[in-house]
Amino acid sequence: MGTDADLIVLGGGPAGAVSAWLAARDGLRVLLVDPGRGRPRLEGLSPRLHRWLAGQGLLDGFDAITGPLRRQVDWAGISESNAEHVVERAALDAHLRRCAETAGARLVIGSGRPEPGGVWLGGARLRAPMVIDARGRRSPAAGGKAPATLALAGRVGAAL
Repeated sequence: MGTDADLIVLGGGPAGAVSAWLAARDGLRVLLVDPGRGRPRLEGLSPRLHRWLAGQGLLDGFDAITGPLRRQVDWAGISESNAEHVVERAALDAHLRRCAETAGARLVIGSGRPEPGGVWLGGARLRAPMVIDARGRRSPAAGGKAPATLALAGRVGAAL
């Protein structure tokens, strides 16, 4: 039985789109599955992530970003000042999906369900030896109970 792709990525937000971009850039056949709908909202983007995205050329031609802007944060009695960029998230997601497509990923509009060896999408099975579910809190596995944000490095005890 053949495969439809080397990698299927579920979710076209920053994590999924950048994963698809990296894999396609490195020569894999990639399907990026996303429902293609995003509501406009503003979010903060850290200076570190902004530097990385810009350094990779992933912000070229993207103008829905402002900053860095100063902000004050207070966590459990710890107060500090830092900065972040403000980005219109739906526009950033769409831009990063286009970057993935430019690198060779194929965008598939829909919402899939991962299974061993592939993904079920609209009654059809897409086959690939690797699947990344990058839908974050929208993932069915999260069951609507995932936290608003999750620091993966903190979760696994890694230092970035």
